Amino acid sequence: MTKKTVLMLGMGHSQVDLAMAARQYGANIFACARNLDGPARPFVDGCREIKADAIFTLGLEMALEPMALASERLGINTFYSMDTLKRLKDKVTWREKLEEVQGNLRYDSGYEPEDFADWDLYPAILKPSDSSGQRGVFRVRDFDEVQAYFPKSQSYSKSGLMIMEEYAQGDEISVNSFMEGGELKFAIISDRLSYQDLPGGIIKEHHIPSQYDHPPLSGRILELVKRVNQVMGFENGHIYFQMKIHGQDLSLIEFTPRFDGCHMWRLIRTVTGLDLLQVTLENLLEGSSRTLRDYQPVDLSRHPYHLKFNSDKAGVLVDYANYPVHPDAVFNYWYYQEGQTINRITDILEKVGYYIFQPDKV
Repeated sequence: MTKKTVLMLGMGHSQVDLAMAARQYGANIFACARNLDGPARPFVDGCREIKADAIFTLGLEMALEPMALASERLGINTFYSMDTLKRLKDKVTWREKLEEVQGNLRYDSGYEPEDFADWDLYPAILKPSDSSGQRGVFRVRDFDEVQAYFPKSQSYSKSGLMIMEEYAQGDEISVNSFMEGGELKFAIISDRLSYQDLPGGIIKEHHIPSQYDHPPLSGRILELVKRVNQVMGFENGHIYFQMKIHGQDLSLIEFTPRFDGCHMWRLIRTVTGLDLLQVTLENLLEGSSRTLRDYQPVDLSRHPYHLKFNSDKAGVLVDYANYPVHPDAVFNYWYYQEGQTINRITDILEKVGYYIFQPDKV
């Protein structure tokens, strides 16, 4: 069989995962990136004009449109078309598209603080309509705080369009789903723990299994996943969701047709044995996934694992001694080498590394 070639967009820490997975698959891996000295560079095969069989990236919202556009023009497999991505133009667009879907939040949009002067549901979440992750996300208690946080939040937006959403009470969960041929072939619910004393929902830990992964609630969660994927036109590929649960209320916070930036695929593989990166590469390069087809679900309660981040402020020099790692961790990864300076990304708290461990060994 002719060796396949994958073009990877970006060379950040998430792309290290993709590059290593492509190597394991047996594919050549090339990269297109602004920073050619990114941490994924040691894993790529070079830079030149290539005949790509697939174009993909992990965790980069801005790469969705270039991936779809280039793939369509080259006539190679892609998980979403340009037409599909129009429905995902920004958070305002998809909130409008999901207007009738139960779990959607009340929202408003505008370009100036005064556009939200009549908003009367506090606390609320103020954020750019076109940013990803926790960049520019602020919880506001009144209009005075809207005015105070607006310039900083808007600085993370290219278009300047801002969105205000009702603040959803309750615990956070994530859902990693995979669609194939218009059917939901895999989905797993996890607990998402963020720093409660910081704005913006900065991630601290992920837990599998989720405390909410039980019927009938788990059924409602998966029905919401299916409904959103159907309305948005996501027929193939990985779609990541963030939701909140308060009593019997289920709120849709975010979703995106890409892998998250938290390496959840590795936690999922640790717990279930299913490698979603392998599933992704098989779909892109072969048209379907034998790994997904052969997967047999496991009893999650017998395989509990946590993924926990070590984080610190930007500008700090990294000293591993300052960041605890569980002695029985099954995996540990550092974003920085000893003595390197932590980069500024969120302006609040930055990831330094992460590790995976079994909670009953704490």
